[in-house]
Amino acid sequence: MEVLRHVRERYPGVEVLVITGLDKVAPAVRAIKSGAAEYLVKPVAPEALEHALRRALTTRDLMRENASLRQHVALLEAGQRIATTLDRERLSNAASDALESMANASAVMLLERDPNGAGFRSHGMRGLPVDLHEALVPQLIERLSGARTPVELDGLQVPWPRTLSFPAVDGELVLGHAVLFHDSAPAEHHAETVGFLVRNWALALRNLGRFAAVEDLAYVDDLTRLFNTRYLHLVLDREVNEALQT
Repeated sequence: MEVLRHVRERYPGVEVLVITGLDKVAPAVRAIKSGAAEYLVKPVAPEALEHALRRALTTRDLMRENASLRQHVALLEAGQRIATTLDRERLSNAASDALESMANASAVMLLERDPNGAGFRSHGMRGLPVDLHEALVPQLIERLSGARTPVELDGLQVPWPRTLSFPAVDGELVLGHAVLFHDSAPAEHHAETVGFLVRNWALALRNLGRFAAVEDLAYVDDLTRLFNTRYLHLVLDREVNEALQT
């Protein structure tokens, strides 16, 4: 029983068959409760052993498929949350959180294209000390200025051995870069996971740009480029509400 518990705790993907000469109900119940797939009493017919093995392997495969499906559902939900966010601060938080947790990154930095067209700027991070973040921003902006494909960044003075960057691309325009820092080699489907999240981040950034353009049309006069009366009423309402609250 100790060996059985040890195996189930340390290697949860392994199925265990117990074969014993002890033909009693109590140890069989304990074995099943401890995670044994089957409890077979000697002598065991080859057909019974084969059947037990097939059933144990089928159970293992089903559990793996279920775990994979749960991961895919979680990934889809995270992508949807990112893509439908129209607030810039909430977007950076949602994208950083998803990349850190679902890509198993030790730290994350997001670089976004400046709305005024002045290159890139840092807008969101996880797991980076403030002083290290400030030192890295100009280096990353310089090295990623022309990157349009995922790249591995070497030579950075960071405590993680691997640094990967993934661009958020919309047509011919690069809207940002997601920079991920890892303690070890990424998992097998790391690129697909990060690529999916970054594509949703790019979609959200594009929507934010369009939303800002619509706001500009609503509150700015086409000819003079000055704020119109609609914007005046908006600001007056806001100021009156703030005055009443104080």
